[in-house]
Amino acid sequence: MTKEAKENNIIRFDAPRLDSPLCTRVETLWASLIQNRRAPRREEITAALLGPALPIAFILDQGRHGGSRFRLAGAEVNHRMGMDVMAMPLTALFHGSSRAQADALAQPVFHEGATLDLYLEYHHGQGNGRLVLFPLAPRRGRVLVLGALELSAAKAPLAGNLHITGSCLTRARVAREDYPILQQHGFAEASPGYNPALRADTKKPDAKRPTLKVVKSDD
Repeated sequence: MTKEAKENNIIRFDAPRLDSPLCTRVETLWASLIQNRRAPRREEITAALLGPALPIAFILDQGRHGGSRFRLAGAEVNHRMGMDVMAMPLTALFHGSSRAQADALAQPVFHEGATLDLYLEYHHGQGNGRLVLFPLAPRRGRVLVLGALELSAAKAPLAGNLHITGSCLTRARVAREDYPILQQHGFAEASPGYNPALRADTKKPDAKRPTLKVVKSDD
């Protein structure tokens, strides 16, 4: 059982960290592209900038029922799964109770602009890994997420074998009001109708108005 501690907007779970330079590269790239915005655009995440992290990188979106699924994935992710993971759920990577945990932890990344760092193990501790998720700006009404998966053992099969040993969920300090996905299930308040009584500053036809005078000068 991991120990949870809350510090500012960060929720931490104690777990050993994997030396993961490729995930760190993706994290650094994402942070460098934010500038004064809440998240970078997908078009800014190029193969050239990802560099050696390209094979482990992927893009997630959400299906009709809200589950996270792969939209695109690097060659290493597909190879480790033994198939093209496009349209597969993120939970297909995980085993047992870690499936529901991964899905629940991914939700704030889509809906609140949080970032997520998962620490993993597989094959009864024979290997460990790291999975990171970072929000991207909404595109055509759909929220996308940039991710990367780095594992310590290069040859072990991946499908359904990952266990979550710890996580770090960093919540956004500013609410992401520009995310339309939050409005799809009836959470938006109805706009109030027009009420003339609320327009206290509106002058009526018989209200006293300042007199306008036209001054003509013959000079």
